Amino acid sequence: MKSTIFALFIFLLFSCYSYGQASQHPAEGLPQFIFLDQYIIPNGTVFEQTKVGGLSGIDYDASKNRYFFMCDDRGEHNPPRFYTARFLIDSNKIKDFTFLSVDTLKKQNGSIYHSNDAIDPEDMRYNARLNQVVWVSEGERIENAKQKLLVNPSVNIADSNGKLLYQLAIPAQFMVSQPGIGPRKNTAFEGLSFCNNDKNLFVSNEGPLYQDGELADIEDKKYWCRIIRYDMQPGEKMAQYAYPLSPVVDKPFPATAFRVNGIAAILALGQNELLVLERSYSTGKLNMSIRLYYTNLKGATDIQNNNSLIKNPAKNPLQKKLLFDFNSLHIPIDNIEGFCFGPRLANGHRSLLFISDNNFNFFQRTQLLLFDVGE
Repeated sequence: MKSTIFALFIFLLFSCYSYGQASQHPAEGLPQFIFLDQYIIPNGTVFEQTKVGGLSGIDYDASKNRYFFMCDDRGEHNPPRFYTARFLIDSNKIKDFTFLSVDTLKKQNGSIYHSNDAIDPEDMRYNARLNQVVWVSEGERIENAKQKLLVNPSVNIADSNGKLLYQLAIPAQFMVSQPGIGPRKNTAFEGLSFCNNDKNLFVSNEGPLYQDGELADIEDKKYWCRIIRYDMQPGEKMAQYAYPLSPVVDKPFPATAFRVNGIAAILALGQNELLVLERSYSTGKLNMSIRLYYTNLKGATDIQNNNSLIKNPAKNPLQKKLLFDFNSLHIPIDNIEGFCFGPRLANGHRSLLFISDNNFNFFQRTQLLLFDVGE
C-alpha cells in the first residue's frame, strides 16, 4: 500500500513518547511477544547514491548474519532495488546498524526495471540454500478515461544480485485482464514466506479480489483475502485458502475519508502455521493500527478452483487468533510492512523484527522494532 498521508503530527509526537517493555499473553500453546527496542533509520539516508526509504520487506540470512530489505520504489527515486545491512543485537538493543550493499532488480536479459514497467516490489525472502531472492510485485491496475494499464502481480525468483531467473505461475483468479476480476489497485501480492526448508512458499494478497467481495471497511463483517501455497519444486500452486480479514479498526474523520485494512506481511511458523500481520489506517488518526494474528491451515478448504467467494463461500475458511496488538506499546506506530525472525537472543528465545515503510515521506519514519518471542 502506498500511503497518501502526510502525517505531520506523527513526526512531532515521536519525540514526545517514552517506551519500555510491553508483552501480551495469547492463548495457551502460542508464543508470547515482548517488545525490546526501536531503531530509527534516519530519513534522508543515502547509500551508494540511492535514496534509502520505502522499506517494505525484511529477511534474515543467518549464514552471513545479514538482513535483506526490499525497497518499494518503482523507479521514482532510483531503479527498483533491495539492500543488505548488518546490525548487532546486544543486551536486547539494536546497535551498530550499517548498510552493506544495494542491488538493482533486473529482468532476465539483465536490463533494469524502469517506472514504465509498472512493477511494484513489496516483500522479499532470501533462500540461503539456493542463494536466491524471491520477491513479489503488486503489478498495476489503472482503468480510467485517460489511461488503461493492466499489469499482473508476480512472484519472482532471482539470483542473489537481483537478476530474474523465472516467475511462478499466477493463479487465474489474480489476473487483471478483465474488468471486475482480480486484485484492485495496490491490493495484490504483499506478503510471502518460505517453509519446509524453502520447498514451499506462501504468498498473500493485501485486500479482497473483486470477485471475493468488498474492501475492508468499518462495518463488523468478514472480508476475504487469499493465501496461496506454492510447491517450489515444480513451481506450481498447491492450494489457496480464504483468510478472514478484520474490519478497519478506527472510524475515519471525516466519515467518508480514506480508510483501509489489509494483510501487510506473513511469516511461516511451520508447514501449516502462519503469522499474519494486518495493518489498518483511518484518516484523522495519528497511528497505524497494527495487529499480529495466528492461523493454522489444517482443515481449511482449498479454494484454488473457487473463482468467487461471493458466489461460493469457502466451506471451511481459515480461523485466526490475535497474538499482539501494537497499540499496547503506547508509542507512535508507522506503516509496518514486513517482519522476519532474527538471531537467537541471549536467553535462547527467537528474536522477531518488524520494519516500517516511510513512503519516502519526511513526516513518516523507518522503524525497526525488536521483539523477544517467548514460548
